[in-house]
Amino acid sequence: MGKIMEKRTLFSLYFSIFAAILGLSIISPLLPTIAEDLRVTGVWMGMIFSGYAISRAIIMPVMGGLSDKYGRKIFIASGLLLLAVISLLYLLAHNVYTLTAVRLLNGLAAGMIIPVAMAYAGEVAQEGKEGRAMGIITMIFYLGIAVGPFIGGIFWHSFGATSVFYVMSGISAFALLLVLHFLPEIKKPKASKTEEHEPFKNLIKRDAVKIVLIIGFISAFRTGVLLSFLPSHALVSISMLLR
Repeated sequence: MGKIMEKRTLFSLYFSIFAAILGLSIISPLLPTIAEDLRVTGVWMGMIFSGYAISRAIIMPVMGGLSDKYGRKIFIASGLLLLAVISLLYLLAHNVYTLTAVRLLNGLAAGMIIPVAMAYAGEVAQEGKEGRAMGIITMIFYLGIAVGPFIGGIFWHSFGATSVFYVMSGISAFALLLVLHFLPEIKKPKASKTEEHEPFKNLIKRDAVKIVLIIGFISAFRTGVLLSFLPSHALVSISMLLR
């Protein structure tokens, strides 16, 4: 793969991950309004966010294994197509149950994209630069979390709450076009019969792996709590200051 093609491929993968992460973060500024309109309690507010994360966590290892067998591109493209459609389904969610269901579907779509795109990036990156590619993916992940609420807030303030979901759909559709146009399908080379891989159940018994998993869980837990309840807390605090 030439350098220009590699750059286009990696950019398509990075933007796909960015689009998937926006599904988690861009809705944050809307939560106080949603809570007020649907009379959502704190428990259901948590469910709206947890549904996305739970379904994504369940589907990610499944998609990773299937993409090893059937190829990467088809799953990334399918996930982005679903993401574009699901973003518009938010407009039809008029109660807490349908909204939670849409969040579950949103997580499934994101789970089809993120692990497969990460695996693809590791395969197409130049030898010796795989770490750099993974570092950029981590940056994109947190950039999506940081930029999502800002984008959502701007469009909500300027064009109304429904515009946020059209933006989500448009970004996903654009990422899909990039993937279809620039992403070549590559088959994972078959491992040698003499090559041995340590089973995952043995790998997670290592202390270093346990520490990494615990740190990752704490970081994700903190992010989830902040994204779920910080907007509501901020709205209450601002209202008290303006009195």
